Amino acid sequence: IAEGLSAAKPYSGFPDGFRTLSEFKMLGITLPGWLFLAFAIGAGLILQRHGWGRWVRLIGQNERVARFAGIPVEKVQVAVFTATGLMASLVALILTARNNTAKADMATGLELDAITAVVLGGVSILGGVGRISGVVVSVFLLHLTREFVSWHWRKSEWNLIVIGVLLLVAVVVSLRMGRKAATA
Repeated sequence: IAEGLSAAKPYSGFPDGFRTLSEFKMLGITLPGWLFLAFAIGAGLILQRHGWGRWVRLIGQNERVARFAGIPVEKVQVAVFTATGLMASLVALILTARNNTAKADMATGLELDAITAVVLGGVSILGGVGRISGVVVSVFLLHLTREFVSWHWRKSEWNLIVIGVLLLVAVVVSLRMGRKAATA
């Protein structure tokens, strides 16, 4: 829809104040960094210490059992998707401010990084298992990996290859760990 409405053309020329969304710094950390920390800490606390977080994990592990346990599965899923949409819209605003341009396909390719960060961080691709702290660590490791690859090989294609290999390794390890846990 966005591609069609924009006729595949980028929009730019936003007000100068808009750019501060990505450049504002406090204690040497930019606003996106603070938002990342706030969401990571908030999500970690909710998922580990709140009953609603336990519901989310149980639904991820076994939706049918969650229904039998009396958990309002549809309401929880709508809330999770709503929270995800809110975070995605904030990221879109910050990415637009950072590049000072908006284009329908501007974030193409970032989904590979997101999936890799989550799986590499220990979240099961089958659902219901994982910790936010592992994802935070893997986000930093992916950032360092991208910087290292870009600095040494200076070709963006190598980043895709390295991140893709990391994702494949993480998926294989995750599946093997899942099988070992199921047989134990």
